[in-house]
Amino acid sequence: MHQMCPHTMSTYNFTNFSPLSPLTIVTIPVLSDRGGENRGESGEKLVKFEDFFFFRIGVEVMSILRHLEVKDYVPIIQIIDEWWGGRPIAGLLPRLFFEHFQPTSFVIEKNTEIQGFLVGFRSQTAPNHAYIHFVGVHPDTRGQGIGSRLYEHFFEVVRQLGCTEAHAITSPVNKGSIAFHTSMGFAILPGDAEIDGIAVTTNYDGHGSDRVLFRRYL
Repeated sequence: MHQMCPHTMSTYNFTNFSPLSPLTIVTIPVLSDRGGENRGESGEKLVKFEDFFFFRIGVEVMSILRHLEVKDYVPIIQIIDEWWGGRPIAGLLPRLFFEHFQPTSFVIEKNTEIQGFLVGFRSQTAPNHAYIHFVGVHPDTRGQGIGSRLYEHFFEVVRQLGCTEAHAITSPVNKGSIAFHTSMGFAILPGDAEIDGIAVTTNYDGHGSDRVLFRRYL
Protein backbone atom coordinates (compact mmCIF):
# COMPACT_ATOMS: atom_id res chain seq x y z
CA MET A 1 0.00 0.00 0.00
CA HIS A 2 1.30 3.41 -0.90
CA GLN A 3 2.12 5.87 1.87
CA MET A 4 0.06 9.05 2.05
CA CYS A 5 1.51 12.46 2.65
CA PRO A 6 -1.04 14.71 4.44
CA HIS A 7 0.57 18.03 3.49
CA THR A 8 -1.28 18.77 0.27
CA MET A 9 -4.84 18.40 -0.93
CA SER A 10 -5.08 15.40 -3.26
CA THR A 11 -7.24 12.42 -4.09
CA TYR A 12 -5.57 9.03 -3.74
CA ASN A 13 -6.65 5.59 -4.84
CA PHE A 14 -5.22 2.93 -2.54
CA THR A 15 -5.01 -0.74 -3.42
CA ASN A 16 -4.14 -3.22 -0.70
CA PHE A 17 -3.46 -6.52 -2.44
CA SER A 18 -2.38 -9.92 -1.24
CA PRO A 19 -3.55 -13.34 -2.37
CA LEU A 20 -4.71 -13.96 1.19
CA SER A 21 -6.06 -10.54 2.14
CA PRO A 22 -8.91 -8.34 0.85
CA LEU A 23 -8.49 -5.95 -2.03
CA THR A 24 -9.98 -2.60 -1.10
CA ILE A 25 -10.22 0.47 -3.30
CA VAL A 26 -11.21 3.76 -1.72
CA THR A 27 -11.05 7.39 -2.75
CA ILE A 28 -9.81 9.68 0.04
CA PRO A 29 -9.44 13.48 -0.12
CA VAL A 30 -6.48 14.63 2.02
CA LEU A 31 -6.00 18.17 3.34
CA SER A 32 -2.98 19.87 4.83
CA ASP A 33 -2.43 19.52 8.56
CA ARG A 34 -3.00 23.12 9.62
CA GLY A 35 -3.36 24.06 13.25
CA GLY A 36 -2.18 20.67 14.48
CA GLU A 37 -5.45 18.85 13.77
CA ASN A 38 -6.34 17.05 10.57
CA ARG A 39 -9.77 17.84 9.20
CA GLY A 40 -11.59 17.18 5.94
CA GLU A 41 -13.35 19.60 3.62
CA SER A 42 -16.48 19.70 5.76
CA GLY A 43 -14.64 19.69 9.06
CA GLU A 44 -14.69 15.94 9.65
CA LYS A 45 -11.87 14.84 11.89
CA LEU A 46 -9.38 12.64 10.10
CA VAL A 47 -8.41 9.35 11.70
CA LYS A 48 -4.83 8.13 11.54
CA PHE A 49 -4.44 4.40 11.05
CA GLU A 50 -1.08 2.82 10.24
CA ASP A 51 0.24 6.09 8.77
CA PHE A 52 -2.86 6.66 6.66
CA PHE A 53 -5.50 9.34 7.14
CA PHE A 54 -9.09 8.34 6.53
CA PHE A 55 -12.26 10.35 6.93
CA ARG A 56 -14.21 9.18 9.96
CA ILE A 57 -17.26 9.91 7.82
CA GLY A 58 -17.63 10.75 4.17
CA VAL A 59 -15.13 8.26 2.73
CA GLU A 60 -16.39 7.20 -0.66
CA VAL A 61 -15.93 3.45 -0.94
CA MET A 62 -15.99 2.63 -4.63
CA SER A 63 -15.99 -1.14 -4.21
CA ILE A 64 -14.41 -3.88 -2.16
CA LEU A 65 -13.01 -7.14 -3.48
CA ARG A 66 -12.52 -9.62 -0.64
CA HIS A 67 -12.41 -13.33 0.05
CA LEU A 68 -15.62 -15.33 0.14
CA GLU A 69 -16.66 -16.08 3.73
CA VAL A 70 -19.10 -18.42 5.47
CA LYS A 71 -21.28 -15.41 6.30
CA ASP A 72 -21.91 -14.98 2.54
CA TYR A 73 -23.58 -18.39 2.17
CA VAL A 74 -27.12 -17.48 3.24
CA PRO A 75 -27.29 -14.09 1.46
CA ILE A 76 -26.05 -15.61 -1.80
CA ILE A 77 -28.22 -18.73 -1.63
CA GLN A 78 -31.28 -16.56 -1.01
CA ILE A 79 -30.85 -14.53 -4.19
CA ILE A 80 -28.94 -16.71 -6.62
CA ASP A 81 -32.01 -18.29 -8.27
CA GLU A 82 -33.43 -14.81 -8.83
CA TRP A 83 -30.17 -13.72 -10.47
CA TRP A 84 -30.63 -16.61 -12.90
CA GLY A 85 -34.16 -15.64 -13.84
CA GLY A 86 -35.82 -18.15 -11.54
CA ARG A 87 -33.73 -21.17 -12.55
CA PRO A 88 -32.94 -23.51 -9.60
CA ILE A 89 -29.20 -22.77 -9.29
CA ALA A 90 -28.68 -22.72 -5.51
CA GLY A 91 -28.04 -26.46 -5.35
CA LEU A 92 -24.78 -25.94 -7.23
CA LEU A 93 -23.37 -23.94 -4.32
CA PRO A 94 -23.23 -26.10 -1.18
CA ARG A 95 -21.90 -24.52 1.99
CA LEU A 96 -18.61 -26.44 1.73
CA PHE A 97 -17.39 -23.99 -0.93
CA PHE A 98 -17.85 -21.11 1.49
CA GLU A 99 -15.98 -22.98 4.23
CA HIS A 100 -13.10 -24.68 2.43
CA PHE A 101 -12.26 -22.64 -0.68
CA GLN A 102 -11.95 -19.11 0.72
CA PRO A 103 -8.34 -18.38 -0.38
CA THR A 104 -9.29 -18.66 -4.07
CA SER A 105 -12.91 -17.46 -3.96
CA PHE A 106 -13.96 -13.83 -3.96
CA VAL A 107 -16.78 -11.33 -3.51
CA ILE A 108 -17.17 -7.81 -4.86
CA GLU A 109 -19.46 -5.64 -2.76
CA LYS A 110 -20.43 -1.99 -2.49
CA ASN A 111 -22.06 -0.55 0.61
CA THR A 112 -22.24 -4.14 1.97
CA GLU A 113 -24.34 -5.26 -1.02
CA ILE A 114 -22.89 -8.18 -3.00
CA GLN A 115 -22.46 -7.23 -6.65
CA GLY A 116 -20.72 -10.39 -7.76
CA PHE A 117 -18.80 -13.43 -6.57
CA LEU A 118 -16.51 -16.16 -7.85
CA VAL A 119 -15.94 -19.64 -6.43
CA GLY A 120 -12.74 -21.30 -7.61
CA PHE A 121 -9.91 -23.50 -6.43
CA ARG A 122 -6.57 -25.05 -7.24
CA SER A 123 -6.89 -28.61 -8.46
CA GLN A 124 -5.84 -31.28 -5.97
CA THR A 125 -5.30 -33.75 -8.83
CA ALA A 126 -3.30 -31.45 -11.13
CA PRO A 127 -1.77 -28.72 -8.93
CA ASN A 128 -0.83 -26.60 -11.92
CA HIS A 129 -4.51 -26.35 -12.88
CA ALA A 130 -7.07 -23.93 -11.43
CA TYR A 131 -10.80 -24.36 -11.79
CA ILE A 132 -13.60 -21.79 -11.70
CA HIS A 133 -16.68 -23.54 -10.39
CA PHE A 134 -19.23 -20.73 -10.20
CA VAL A 135 -19.49 -17.02 -10.96
CA GLY A 136 -22.49 -14.79 -10.34
CA VAL A 137 -23.05 -11.10 -11.05
CA HIS A 138 -26.05 -9.08 -9.86
CA PRO A 139 -28.33 -8.39 -12.88
CA ASP A 140 -28.29 -4.64 -12.15
CA THR A 141 -24.48 -4.47 -12.32
CA ARG A 142 -23.81 -6.61 -15.36
CA GLY A 143 -21.79 -4.98 -18.10
CA GLN A 144 -19.72 -2.97 -15.59
CA GLY A 145 -16.64 -5.21 -15.62
CA ILE A 146 -17.38 -7.02 -12.36
CA GLY A 147 -17.09 -10.50 -13.86
CA SER A 148 -13.82 -9.73 -15.63
CA ARG A 149 -12.41 -8.15 -12.46
CA LEU A 150 -13.21 -11.30 -10.49
CA TYR A 151 -11.61 -13.51 -13.15
CA GLU A 152 -8.45 -11.41 -13.42
CA HIS A 153 -8.04 -11.40 -9.65
CA PHE A 154 -8.49 -15.17 -9.56
CA PHE A 155 -5.88 -15.58 -12.31
CA GLU A 156 -3.37 -13.49 -10.38
CA VAL A 157 -3.91 -15.41 -7.15
CA VAL A 158 -3.63 -18.88 -8.68
CA ARG A 159 -0.55 -17.87 -10.68
CA GLN A 160 1.14 -17.15 -7.38
CA LEU A 161 0.12 -20.63 -6.24
CA GLY A 162 1.93 -22.16 -9.23
CA CYS A 163 -0.99 -22.69 -11.61
CA THR A 164 -0.29 -22.43 -15.33
CA GLU A 165 -3.80 -22.87 -16.68
CA ALA A 166 -7.40 -22.21 -15.66
CA HIS A 167 -10.44 -24.31 -16.55
CA ALA A 168 -14.20 -23.73 -16.55
CA ILE A 169 -17.34 -25.22 -18.07
CA THR A 170 -20.76 -23.96 -19.08
CA SER A 171 -23.97 -25.19 -20.66
CA PRO A 172 -24.18 -25.12 -24.48
CA VAL A 173 -27.36 -23.04 -24.22
CA ASN A 174 -25.62 -20.32 -22.20
CA LYS A 175 -24.46 -18.20 -25.13
CA GLY A 176 -23.63 -15.27 -22.87
CA SER A 177 -21.26 -17.40 -20.80
CA ILE A 178 -19.58 -18.80 -23.91
CA ALA A 179 -19.04 -15.29 -25.30
CA PHE A 180 -17.72 -14.03 -21.95
CA HIS A 181 -15.21 -16.85 -21.53
CA THR A 182 -13.84 -16.50 -25.04
CA SER A 183 -13.54 -12.74 -24.50
CA MET A 184 -11.47 -13.49 -21.38
CA GLY A 185 -8.99 -15.52 -23.40
CA PHE A 186 -10.41 -19.01 -22.83
CA ALA A 187 -10.28 -21.51 -25.68
CA ILE A 188 -13.08 -24.02 -26.20
CA LEU A 189 -11.69 -27.54 -25.85
CA PRO A 190 -12.54 -30.24 -28.40
CA GLY A 191 -15.57 -32.36 -27.56
CA ASP A 192 -17.41 -35.33 -29.01
CA ALA A 193 -20.24 -33.35 -30.64
CA GLU A 194 -21.24 -29.88 -31.79
CA ILE A 195 -24.23 -27.72 -30.94
CA ASP A 196 -24.74 -24.58 -33.05
CA GLY A 197 -21.15 -24.87 -34.21
CA ILE A 198 -19.74 -25.06 -30.65
CA ALA A 199 -17.76 -28.10 -29.52
CA VAL A 200 -19.44 -29.84 -26.57
CA THR A 201 -18.73 -32.86 -24.41
CA THR A 202 -21.93 -34.87 -24.18
CA ASN A 203 -23.13 -36.26 -20.85
CA TYR A 204 -20.23 -34.51 -19.08
CA ASP A 205 -22.27 -33.93 -15.92
CA GLY A 206 -24.52 -36.96 -16.29
CA HIS A 207 -26.99 -38.19 -18.87
CA GLY A 208 -28.25 -35.30 -20.98
CA SER A 209 -26.02 -32.74 -19.24
CA ASP A 210 -23.73 -31.65 -22.05
CA ARG A 211 -21.06 -29.05 -21.33
CA VAL A 212 -18.71 -26.67 -23.14
CA LEU A 213 -15.20 -27.01 -21.70
CA PHE A 214 -12.79 -24.05 -21.52
CA ARG A 215 -9.09 -23.64 -20.89
CA ARG A 216 -6.96 -20.53 -20.56
CA TYR A 217 -3.20 -20.59 -20.18
CA LEU A 218 -1.95 -18.29 -17.43
